Amino acid sequence: MRRRFAFIDPDLGVRFRYADPTPQGFKIRFAEKVQPTGRRMHLTSPGSHEIYFEVARYPEIEIKAAFDLFRQGLPVEEMALEISGPETATVSGRTAQKYSIIWPEKSRWVYFVENKGGTYRVILDPESLLNRDLLDTLKFI
Repeated sequence: MRRRFAFIDPDLGVRFRYADPTPQGFKIRFAEKVQPTGRRMHLTSPGSHEIYFEVARYPEIEIKAAFDLFRQGLPVEEMALEISGPETATVSGRTAQKYSIIWPEKSRWVYFVENKGGTYRVILDPESLLNRDLLDTLKFI
């Protein structure tokens, strides 16, 4: 039986709803990490491509600086990545900058949103509607 759960993390400053297990029957795995640049939470569905959703918070920096930090960690030339954007989008009712990252075998949408003295980064696999559903329920708290 698939149930809907609420994820609430006051330290990260987000909440959203998700189904566990996924429609294909895979369990959701959470991984949280505190980094020098802020906090990060990552959801996946090991064994399937149904869920790939990540939220990170960069305290006290603006979107451009958050994007620069993120881009530094991408192996653009090694993995033949293509990055496009930014384009204006909306996340949780807030204006966001959206980038697309395309590998030969997969893609990700990356959103940067300023909120409460910092910038949030949201990454998802656009091929899965479950990831888009997670994004639709995301709220900053």
